[in-house]
Amino acid sequence: EKGLSEAGELYAKWFVARLKLVDQALEDGREFLCAGRFTIADVCVAYALSLGAILGLDRTYGPYAPQTAAYLDRMRARPAYVAALEAERASMQAWAQGAQRL
Repeated sequence: EKGLSEAGELYAKWFVARLKLVDQALEDGREFLCAGRFTIADVCVAYALSLGAILGLDRTYGPYAPQTAAYLDRMRARPAYVAALEAERASMQAWAQGAQRL
């Protein structure tokens, strides 16, 4: 169990260090992280920010900076993000009911 706890603490430190870079990148008011358009960078960072929120890192280490919170809200509002969450919920319900729909 110590190994998992230590891994979690190391991930949190890594996350917070990267979060500062995201905060800085978004300070100029940009909508997306790279190239002025939606890219894989946005997918990766939005996933990491969402996971951080699920794990409570946004509460443990303070709330996300306003520009980062707004960025995450924009990413979560994208139709594909909404559809992916709905598919995940349906899959989890099916799994709970004994189906193996992944």
